[in-house]
Amino acid sequence: MKQFDPATSFGPEVAAHYDDYLRGDEAAAAAFLAQLAGDRRALEFAIGAGRIALPLVEHGVEVDGIELSPDMVARLRAKPGGDRINVTLGDMSTVTTGRRYQVVYLVFNTIFNLLTADDQIRCFENAARHLAPDGCFVVETALPHAWIAPNQPDYVHAEHVGMDTIVLDVARYNPVTQHLEENHVHLSADGISMKPIVCRLITPGEMDLMARIAGLRLVERYANWERSPFDIHSTAHVSIYRLDQPVRAGETQRRKDMQSALHISPSILAADTANLAAAVRAAAAGGADSLHIDIMDGHYVANYAFSPKTLADLRRVTTLPLHAHLEVGNPDAVLPLFAEANMIIVQEDATPDLAATIAAIRQLGCAVGVAVNRDRPVEPLLPVLDRVDLLLVMAVEPGFGGQPFDASVLDKVHWLHVQRAQSGCGFAIGLDGGINAVTIAPAVAAGADFFAVGSAAFTGDITAAVQQLRTAAGA
Repeated sequence: MKQFDPATSFGPEVAAHYDDYLRGDEAAAAAFLAQLAGDRRALEFAIGAGRIALPLVEHGVEVDGIELSPDMVARLRAKPGGDRINVTLGDMSTVTTGRRYQVVYLVFNTIFNLLTADDQIRCFENAARHLAPDGCFVVETALPHAWIAPNQPDYVHAEHVGMDTIVLDVARYNPVTQHLEENHVHLSADGISMKPIVCRLITPGEMDLMARIAGLRLVERYANWERSPFDIHSTAHVSIYRLDQPVRAGETQRRKDMQSALHISPSILAADTANLAAAVRAAAAGGADSLHIDIMDGHYVANYAFSPKTLADLRRVTTLPLHAHLEVGNPDAVLPLFAEANMIIVQEDATPDLAATIAAIRQLGCAVGVAVNRDRPVEPLLPVLDRVDLLLVMAVEPGFGGQPFDASVLDKVHWLHVQRAQSGCGFAIGLDGGINAVTIAPAVAAGADFFAVGSAAFTGDITAAVQQLRTAAGA
């Protein structure tokens, strides 16, 4: 369909009326997903207006989302509880939240909205990137034959016939591109309106192959959310995929370690920059959860380090989430340069309007981190705690590695821990600077669960260092 743009197909008019056509399976879907998630977090690709996410939250599951349409997110935000769900704006096949989840899910044929095989494969790869080692990716779609009969590539269906309104579904299928081009035509006394959409239909077998390319494997398949058997009479499927990783020496213990809430983010400021690619690969193999990249411009701190090109280069050597920590004088001016990052962390005292900066980072499709220096109060950040993914407390003066840990900042960590428990917000509480096998235990006891680790990670064997940190933390 010429001039069709998926990015604009769920605009304000569609968002305003999206809830007019609920499917009636919301409760069953939420119960199914809640059983898989247990007491851990879930991520919905194309979260939309929260048709599934909000019922899932009612089961006690913390849900994050990725969504391409700002209008759909606005619709979600307007609903009770919708403002408590963290949503990252962007393409579900590429955008990341910087977290790992027990369940990533994609419902109601939405993977068909990606119009090339490459994009659909990238969606599976992005799901795998977000999964905890024992997590699962759940996909729900119709079967193509339920929409397209053999030798009948075109059709017109009467979706609604009323006294003053008629809605027709006019469609054409191209078996070469696998595109189903549809237009929902509304006829009424007010005139004619059209709602076009294009889907790329794929079979369960194609989906399974895409999953294998992404390092996933099919473990269960049902005909619906009630777990009815999938058979030759099925017209839809709910498929569950898990990571398909070979078990190597020590891998079982490493997976167990990484299932904990403890997040280890080695800071490449302490790495050997002459062999940075090798250091990063070692960090990934050694059990790191992400990479911490300090960006310094010589203004906010008296040092220079790394650049947007660093992130682009690292993308070629690792699939670990990349966290860009902007220790710069004017972060708002350079935010778009770091859109490649999974998370952008800004210093709270470096921007005149922190709320606006947080919103700008979200618009880039990145997760949001806010860092506070050890001599700054943390209480003024209370209004933004429900808008961030990470609150990072600096335990040293920013700018240089190798400084000793300042234990007085643990009071800030404990205050944040109390606020998080009372508010139900889902942000991580982090510490940056001086983290080692001695200092990590009291930090965890105070409530921290995210650690940017420099010298302790990149001095010697990083696999042993990460394991030592997790052991010392009791993870």
